[in-house]
Amino acid sequence: MNKKILSNEEVKTLFDEVIEHPLFVLELTEYEKSKLLEIAFDEKDRILKNALIYLSNPSDVSILLESEEIRVGLNPSETLKKIPEELRLRYFLTEVSETAIRLKVLFANLGYDLSFDFLKLRPIEEPQPDIKEIIFDSSVIETLFEFFKNYISVDQHSDLNLLLKGKPISGRINFQHKQNQLADIFYRLHQNKFIQTTIENTKTWLVKYFNWLDDSNNSKPCNKHSLTDSFTPSKTNKRPNENESIAKKIDLLKT
Repeated sequence: MNKKILSNEEVKTLFDEVIEHPLFVLELTEYEKSKLLEIAFDEKDRILKNALIYLSNPSDVSILLESEEIRVGLNPSETLKKIPEELRLRYFLTEVSETAIRLKVLFANLGYDLSFDFLKLRPIEEPQPDIKEIIFDSSVIETLFEFFKNYISVDQHSDLNLLLKGKPISGRINFQHKQNQLADIFYRLHQNKFIQTTIENTKTWLVKYFNWLDDSNNSKPCNKHSLTDSFTPSKTNKRPNENESIAKKIDLLKT
């Protein structure tokens, strides 16, 4: 389908409509938005030029009235006398010129942030998604935090809190028990559908962030091969038996 090529007059009419009704921009095609931007850039330069001319002699309101729509009820010449010279341009563009105020809104709706002095224009960055390394059901996070506090030193509780929320940390957590106990907890969390990411992801996460204690109380990093055995349902001997499992202390994981 051939898109309609807008004439300069049609683009100007479109610009006037959008300046008057800002949300109308949401209904426009990308082509129409690009044509609007061309006029918006020219309009920005025009407003800035007129503002500087007026501010060079603010007592002459006729200069202003010939070129700008000003906010109703304002007497800019009187007000500007009370404002430091370095702030006058900003005041004019954000408080006096109705056209400037609407143009800033238009740029925002087109994806650009226009500085208060009209000298800088930058694309509005899309917020980055909150990517989590592991995702727990929100109903278990507080319970897990309270449980793990018993096996993790106080100085690591803040890092533990971040990890349970799926956020990264710079160091490692020292889990003060055996690796098979740690694996058993997360095996049961998966069995009860309390972790929404994959088992493979959980094993990688444990290897990245957790140490455990051996029989001599030496701290060792989690081993992915051993974790794989513990996460295999048929290999019950790789997990603590029911009487020894500390996971049973968590009410949610008793079954």
